Amino acid sequence: VETREALAEETSMSALSQLVAEILEKGRPVAVCSHGNVIPAMLRILDLYSPDTMVCAKGSIYALDTSTGTVQYFPNPL
Repeated sequence: VETREALAEETSMSALSQLVAEILEKGRPVAVCSHGNVIPAMLRILDLYSPDTMVCAKGSIYALDTSTGTVQYFPNPL
């Protein structure tokens, strides 16, 4: 487990963009946990966010498959 300031609520888009690039460069599965304002920003960076179809409810999960560019949304699975 690694902590990254780029996933903090107060993150900048440039810090988040850099982290996204690092994650994609690794080319292996990575789990990311963050805040409701950071996840949509991360999906925007990946050009996968649609405010018309996505919400970030507490406890929700987004699964991104970088090989296909698809996102699955699981609203609060608990």
